[in-house]
Amino acid sequence: MDWEYDLLDDEILMIRSYGDFSSYDLLNMVKEIFGDNKWKPDKSIILDFRKLNLDNVKIEDIYSSVFIHSQYNDVIGGGKIAAIHQDYPGFGLSELYEGVASRYIKTRYATFRNVDNALEWIHESSDS
Repeated sequence: MDWEYDLLDDEILMIRSYGDFSSYDLLNMVKEIFGDNKWKPDKSIILDFRKLNLDNVKIEDIYSSVFIHSQYNDVIGGGKIAAIHQDYPGFGLSELYEGVASRYIKTRYATFRNVDNALEWIHESSDS
């Protein structure tokens, strides 16, 4: 799995992932991004997974991803995470992730088909 990331603005980090998903690579990505001096807690994150191959993701990968996320709860802070998928299998995996993660993470997490809808959700009040 490869990735690139940049700030859309002061509040949102865009991460684009491509290639074959790997929880090992996910951990390396998280370490790199949260170790970058541009990262500040409470930013929201858009995970653009439209070019990420999820064909070989197993339930163990979901649990590993949740564990990684839970280890960075304080680093993420109060930001939201919006995952973008191009197809319904990606949506299904994202829903499974959200269901498992709901007990372990603080972050509000939702799945979308495009960046505009993700941005709209991120900019909604936290009370919504």
